[in-house]
Amino acid sequence: MCNNLLYLLFLLAFASVCQNNLDLSCRGSGFTFRSYDMHWVRQKPGKALVWMGHVWISGQRQDYVKKRRLEITRDDSKSMMYLKLSGLTEEDSGMYFCARQAQ
Repeated sequence: MCNNLLYLLFLLAFASVCQNNLDLSCRGSGFTFRSYDMHWVRQKPGKALVWMGHVWISGQRQDYVKKRRLEITRDDSKSMMYLKLSGLTEEDSGMYFCARQAQ
């Protein structure tokens, strides 16, 4: 089995843009949230998915966005994951998805 597969969960229902910053939240359901690494991906129309970053079960995170513009956190007690992206540019446009790491 390939551990690099992700399960796309759903399009984000909660988003806000304020002062050139983006705040997204994602609620996991139907699985034990605290048992999985969680990911954020973005897709522009007609383009492939782009991995934004993830937060491990331990709470450590890794991201690809340069200059520390991206913060990913999680709250296992609420089965929630959050993304904060600052200094928005046109390059940040697209549909954002949260995803669960496959086991």
